Amino acid sequence: MVPRRAASDVIPAARDFFIQDTAYNTIAQGVINATEKFTGPKATIAIMSSTPDATIQLAWIKAMKSYIATKFPHLEIATIGYGQSNQATSLTQAEDIIHSCPNVKAILPIDGAAVVGTAQAVQTLGDAGKIGVFGIGDPQPNQKYFANGSLQGLFLWNEVNQGKLIMYVAKLAYENKLKAGGSFTAGPLGTFTVAAKANPVTGATRNTIIFSKPLEFTRANYKQYDF
Repeated sequence: MVPRRAASDVIPAARDFFIQDTAYNTIAQGVINATEKFTGPKATIAIMSSTPDATIQLAWIKAMKSYIATKFPHLEIATIGYGQSNQATSLTQAEDIIHSCPNVKAILPIDGAAVVGTAQAVQTLGDAGKIGVFGIGDPQPNQKYFANGSLQGLFLWNEVNQGKLIMYVAKLAYENKLKAGGSFTAGPLGTFTVAAKANPVTGATRNTIIFSKPLEFTRANYKQYDF
């Protein structure tokens, strides 16, 4: 039996178990909650993605829109920029958003290159601290943006601990001790559940194991994480 971990799930028939980083709805809520705390409940925001057909990013955007409609109906997503997973393109796209949407109070980059490009754009245009940047990405490549105030918050998961979980799942799968709908303990990492059926809210499919709640990186704690 083979556990899989990837940016998105493979065809379920092609794997036995899949370790999903975090649930779509919880990471979306984390980003939006942090954004609203910065902008207030009535503000114009924008999103920076990679491409219009990026599966996981589309799921995150859908979850963000759903949460905004329910929780913060006066947050308006003015536009979505696409940086093609390229830092230079993301920088240009973020600058275009700032110029074309003068009322934008926060930009939400949900792609690694988009985080860097957006933070650079905010810094270059002198808007650090004026336009909030809250996204999804690793803290280590963005340390200087946390330090200079052009990046306020990132969400991800503990990639080191996720690697440890993969080893636990591989061993349990080999021993035939995992089953849909069941749970298991992975040492100090805690207890996990194996999904019995698909859940469009979280993104899990049958035999998916959701690793964790989103981990938030801020100016106060980003130095604690080296990934």
